[in-house]
Amino acid sequence: MSRVMILAVVLALIPAGPSWAQSAAKKAAPAPASRSFKVEVEQEGKPLAIKDHEVIVRREPFALLLTLPDKTGVFVSVSFEPDIYETARSGKPFGKAEFRSAIAGAEGVANKHHDLMARTPGDDRLHFWDCSPGDDSRFDQLTAQGAGCRGRRTVDSLFIGDESVALAKLLRRPLHLVFFRGTLSGDGVVKETGRDWLTLYLDTVPDSQKAAAKGHLEALVDASRPMDQREAALQSLAGMGRQGIQALDAVTFEAGIRAREAAAVADLRAILSAEAAYAAGNGGFFDGPPCLLEPQKCRPKYSGAPFLAMRALETTNGYKKLFLPGPVPPSSDEIKKAKASSSSLKDYVVVAWPETFGETGYRAFCADPSGKVCFVEGASPPAKNGRCETRCKPVE
Repeated sequence: MSRVMILAVVLALIPAGPSWAQSAAKKAAPAPASRSFKVEVEQEGKPLAIKDHEVIVRREPFALLLTLPDKTGVFVSVSFEPDIYETARSGKPFGKAEFRSAIAGAEGVANKHHDLMARTPGDDRLHFWDCSPGDDSRFDQLTAQGAGCRGRRTVDSLFIGDESVALAKLLRRPLHLVFFRGTLSGDGVVKETGRDWLTLYLDTVPDSQKAAAKGHLEALVDASRPMDQREAALQSLAGMGRQGIQALDAVTFEAGIRAREAAAVADLRAILSAEAAYAAGNGGFFDGPPCLLEPQKCRPKYSGAPFLAMRALETTNGYKKLFLPGPVPPSSDEIKKAKASSSSLKDYVVVAWPETFGETGYRAFCADPSGKVCFVEGASPPAKNGRCETRCKPVE
């Protein structure tokens, strides 16, 4: 039975109307959240159900509501990576890289852009929201409540790296929020008075449900399993309701993202290899893409095959690429002595970034002659002044 036929059977068995699937993978019991403040989520003016610190929101504007017991504010970490979230829910102390005063920032205009500042490997800034009298720059609505306040912050985009990305472009991407109250220094947490955590699933389902649906499907299509096990897997998948189909769709989508990102990295590495091979016969100097594609034009005595195929430089698999030349040799005498091409370069970087962030990829890449290929979360190529930026994290 093909996967298409299997999904058709599953759909036929699913009852009308939405249903919540029970998680197949139970998480370890999290630490209790602080009672010193309250976090809520609304969409279209209606509260959304938060279950086990998780909430599903549509890719449309939503509101975060914070109720604080006093004027002291709350630090907010927003990230696609779950590390800080897992620290929060475990009850363990936060580390220096997670919460410290030197990385805390606050908006100067009253939530003008309706965004959240997402932390990346090179930009670990935090939001800081408080309810100081006469200062509503963190919220678009602030109401006094006893000794504290209740603030509403509308969100319709994320500020990632150096640009704002609309929620509509963040399909099926869980977003982890951690809220911290206490005293910070440049060396980290001095005193903690409260914490809470929340994962936002944008038009998707929790990882546990995706894992369960994937497991049922794998059992269903495994011809080596007894028929009763495969039938049981089919019933389990059908029992997950529409959430099961959405989970399978999310798994497929994310696999496509990973494949596109891997293809982009492979193209960058092909360019690095081509440059290294070219430099070996060009006095140790690199050159621009035209010389790699048609080497005879730059090195007339060369009679071999091209060093690179045009495809590696083109927009393919949803990723754009760009070659950024570095400095030229300091003198023509150096080029002549090395018997190198007149267009020789001493350095370069090459970058790749998603054509449509959130749909064709989540990460942007940079590579240089050292052989390093690195990435950042976001849509902007991590290169500056002819170098891969320090915030760029090595691809494993």
